[in-house]
Amino acid sequence: MLTQLALAPAMVLVIFLLHFDRYTKEPLWLMILFFIYGMFSVVPVMAFCSCLLKTNLQNEIPVIYNAFLSSALPEEFMKAVFIFFMFLDNKYINEPFDFIVYPCIFSLGFSAAENLVYVYHPILGGVSTAITRAAFSTPGHFIFGICLGYYFAGGRKINLCCINIIKAFLFSTLLHGVYNLILVCMGRWYIVLLAPYLIFLWKKGLYNMLCMHINNHVNIS
Repeated sequence: MLTQLALAPAMVLVIFLLHFDRYTKEPLWLMILFFIYGMFSVVPVMAFCSCLLKTNLQNEIPVIYNAFLSSALPEEFMKAVFIFFMFLDNKYINEPFDFIVYPCIFSLGFSAAENLVYVYHPILGGVSTAITRAAFSTPGHFIFGICLGYYFAGGRKINLCCINIIKAFLFSTLLHGVYNLILVCMGRWYIVLLAPYLIFLWKKGLYNMLCMHINNHVNIS
């Protein structure tokens, strides 16, 4: 049951995403590959976080550590690096909306693996953790994936270059970090700020999706 609860949110959002991809359908094998790579990207992130625990940063700068250093920065960096190399000379990346599809699927793969780690954790795990992550964490990763892909492509201008890659990493890290910051600083009152922030994220994410969807006739091959 915990496995289903951990994986179901990612599957639902994959279906929601592919509903928008109506023009040139992506190869199923490639989408599965991106999802699997997303799941495996959890390993280097966890390795980095384990090394980070050996430092004293958690005590010296606890807020920045919990909001950015221990999750947002390594997670978004790993996504950006993986996706960049998977985009290089990829003949299947041939329309603007692909810049949304693949980063989101990768991010959902990451979220699915992260959910499994959390729900089976001996202390933090359980059904309540699975439900909470389904409501907040997985949709968050989905939206951060939209942001990453949108700025990877340069917004409405399809241009995969170093500046846009850096911009994509910085913007997705900022959005992710602010999300964590609300959870870290607000205590049990986090929902007061988290709810409007999630509404803002969804509005921004859907707007970016629609922008890329409208530009889908642009040839970038």
